[in-house]
Amino acid sequence: MTKIVVPDDEPPVFTATAEEKRLRQLGEVVIHNSRALSDDELLKRIADADVALNIRSTSVFTANVMENSPKLKLISIYGVGYDNVDISAAAKLNITVTNTPAYSAISVSEMALALMLAVARKIVQNDRTIRSGEWARGYASQLCGKTLGVIGTGSIGQRMIQLGKAIGTGNVGLLLDAWHLYTSGGTLEDLDEITADDVVTLGIRVAISWDAGIELVSPMPERESFVTEYLEERGEGLMGVVFAVDDVEAARHAAQALGVGV
Repeated sequence: MTKIVVPDDEPPVFTATAEEKRLRQLGEVVIHNSRALSDDELLKRIADADVALNIRSTSVFTANVMENSPKLKLISIYGVGYDNVDISAAAKLNITVTNTPAYSAISVSEMALALMLAVARKIVQNDRTIRSGEWARGYASQLCGKTLGVIGTGSIGQRMIQLGKAIGTGNVGLLLDAWHLYTSGGTLEDLDEITADDVVTLGIRVAISWDAGIELVSPMPERESFVTEYLEERGEGLMGVVFAVDDVEAARHAAQALGVGV
C-alpha cells in the first residue's frame, strides 16, 4: 500500500478536511501536526514514505533528505513556492516535485489591497486613537488617482494590477513575464521609476541557494538587496509599501515611507 506522509501540518490546514478523507482512499496516510525543522526530523517522518505532501516551507527537502528516503517518488507541495526543495537533486533521484500554481493568489492580493487601504486611510492609527478616548483628526490619503508600483508580476502581482485598476490607480510593474504584465493591464517600468510611485507592492521571494544550484529565470534581485538598495535610498515620500509576503525584517528597511503594511 502506498504510504503518504504529511510531515508538517502546523498550524493545521489539511487535518480533518474533505481532502484528507479523499487522500485516505489512496493509501496509508500519516499526518504530523508539528513542523520538521531539521534534516534529521524530516527524515524520521518521511524515511519510508512513497509520497510526501508538503504543507510548510520550513520543511527543507535537501539532497541528504531525499537520498535517505529510498521509497520517495513524489513531493507534492501544498502551495506555489518550491524553493524549499532541491530540484536538481530531486531530478537526479527521479523524484517528481509538484506544486499548486496560483494557490492563495486571490486571498494574498486582497490582503495586500486591505493593507494599502489601511495605510492610506490610517485605519490602525485612527482605531488606536479612538480606543484611547481621543478623536482622530488629520488628513488621510485616497488611492484613486495614485500610481501603484508592482514589484513581481506573478499571479499575485497580476491580481494586484487588476485590483489597482478597479479602485482607480495607475499601474506599473517590473517585468517578470511580459505577457502576464500586458494582459493584466500594467505597463513596464524600471526599478527607479517604480520606487518613485505613490504605493509599491513587493511580491517576490528569495530563493534558497543550493549547492547544486538553481538558475533564476529572470534577473530579479533578491528581496533583501532590493529593499536595502532601493527603498532605503528612494523610499522617502512613498505613501506606502505593501509586502505581499510575510517579511517584517525587510519592512524595517522601508521606514522612510509614510506607511508600511506586511
